[in-house]
Amino acid sequence: TGSFIDGFTNDLVGAKVGEKLNSYVTFPEKYGNADLAGKKTVFEFNVKAIYTELTPETITDAMVKEHFEKSYKATTVADFMEAIKKELAYNLLVNYVIEKSTFDIPESYLNYRLEQYQALFEALYCTKMSINEFLSYYYGTTLDKIKVEWASALQSQIKAELVFEAIVKDSSLQTEDKVLAEYVEEIKKTANSENGNKFFVEEENIYKMLGVGNVDAGKAYYLNQDAVRNYVMENYK
Repeated sequence: TGSFIDGFTNDLVGAKVGEKLNSYVTFPEKYGNADLAGKKTVFEFNVKAIYTELTPETITDAMVKEHFEKSYKATTVADFMEAIKKELAYNLLVNYVIEKSTFDIPESYLNYRLEQYQALFEALYCTKMSINEFLSYYYGTTLDKIKVEWASALQSQIKAELVFEAIVKDSSLQTEDKVLAEYVEEIKKTANSENGNKFFVEEENIYKMLGVGNVDAGKAYYLNQDAVRNYVMENYK
């Protein structure tokens, strides 16, 4: 993709795994960050892997068994395609319920969650500069402006949390703690790899990411969402 800056990835065409390449580009004159607008720069690429798009024509039973048996309970292409249909039905159903549900989120609670998300954002991205410097440099915006965007996203997140909680409670669905434990171990394993994000070695940080800054919300959201998804996947016809 060249959506970041025109020509950003042009030099990657024909690259091979293990190669290191430079891409020389110029930031647009109307770039969001005035310090970078119109400036020439060089990006360094280290090609770690090359992926091929997966399509119904190229996928095989062996691929399904290796990559999707655990998450979709599928071992053949036919099983996987059926699971995808159910997944789409699940997403449509959940999005519809969330869209049609109404909640009054207290301003004090929204501000509380905003503070938690800001703390998570700073821990993840602002280790070498202040959050104001980071936002100005990389996004060309201010903390006050981006908080408006965060607040809107958080309202949607909190609404989804409440919807899943209500569905699980009203339908007497069972959540499984071991599912969350397995997910956390997979994330920690990836974080501990050579190129992993070491921030997620800490279990609490994984819960924070799931809950957009809130540990308890992250745990409940994952478990409730998993219970609802499993019910729909098992019962959808």
